[in-house]
Amino acid sequence: MAQRIRVFTSALYMTTSGVVNGKDGVLAIDPGVLPREIGMVKWYADQLGQPVRYLVYSHHHWDHILGGQAFPSARRLAQRCFPDALAAGQPLGAIRKFDDEYYVQRDPPFEFQPPDELVDDGWAGSLGDVEFTLIHLPGHTIDMLGVHIPSEKTLFAADMLSDVELPMIEGDGSDYVASLRKIDALVASGQVETLVPGHGHVTPGAATIRARIAEDIAYIDRLRLVAGGRSSDGEEAAIGACRSMNYRGKDGWPPMSQAHEANVRAIYKAMAG
Repeated sequence: MAQRIRVFTSALYMTTSGVVNGKDGVLAIDPGVLPREIGMVKWYADQLGQPVRYLVYSHHHWDHILGGQAFPSARRLAQRCFPDALAAGQPLGAIRKFDDEYYVQRDPPFEFQPPDELVDDGWAGSLGDVEFTLIHLPGHTIDMLGVHIPSEKTLFAADMLSDVELPMIEGDGSDYVASLRKIDALVASGQVETLVPGHGHVTPGAATIRARIAEDIAYIDRLRLVAGGRSSDGEEAAIGACRSMNYRGKDGWPPMSQAHEANVRAIYKAMAG
């Protein structure tokens, strides 16, 4: 990993956060989940001697929006669909539930900091000597953004291409596949050589990244074929037909069986109309 980029990994779901250092400022990406982790990201950013100028919410899910409060002067960026997705998904309630269930104490108490600017695909920012581009990657959520740092050939891919989770799909899977192909084009053209998934391990090497992309596309294509082909048989029949499929995490930890079933249900409902 280049010295300009630091990746932090939460104890919860192996959720990743990023800090990108430029001569005129710092970019924070989904900074932390648990209070101590958010504090560590802030401490590290403070040591760089430049203000945190930008903060990216990769998408509206609760484990990616907790850190904004620690960076009050940052310009918070999110995809244009973020407010509607936030309202529909109600992640703030999930945060309160999680904190109550696990006795998490936040000081000061959590208060969501909404984005200052809603962006579209291709929005570009500068840290002086480091440029970054925000890439719309719908499929897991409608509002998901990847963060590409061209000079470092690094992509923060949000909740795609995890090595510890299978794809978690919204809709019929076609948007997800299109986003994977968009990432694959960046890798194939030499623009990305290091992948930072939203959950899991930093992944170096174009061949490894492209193999994971191909694996995830094959998984979704198989789901669409099997679940979509059961549209006249009912949802439970589709789930049964997909039960024997192989997928990442099926036989190990974390168990992905519930996520796999949710994928089948989402694709079945979308394709059955």
